[in-house]
Amino acid sequence: MNTRASVFPVPSTSRWTASAICRGTIGQSCSTASQECGLGFTTAASYAMSGLVDWNVTALLVAGGVIGTMAGIALGKIIGTHKGLLERGFAAVVIAVGTYVTLSSL
Repeated sequence: MNTRASVFPVPSTSRWTASAICRGTIGQSCSTASQECGLGFTTAASYAMSGLVDWNVTALLVAGGVIGTMAGIALGKIIGTHKGLLERGFAAVVIAVGTYVTLSSL
């Protein structure tokens, strides 16, 4: 089976590097990230102009995102000063996920 990859430049800290973003079989098209972003914006604008957007729900989602971001930043500043707490918390999450995956596969 032949596959092809679409490559686009990705900004890195020192220079642009190439990165394969999608693989598809013959006959399928691969698009770049900018095209996908443009398609998403075009689709959203089309839905909005057609009256298919529930603006109340949209406002709630945006407000939740803003509040969540502010809370996350504040919590990050508080917890960030306790390195040991972060390491133990991360270890607990890794162990919990590993336990869940192991038990769910039995």
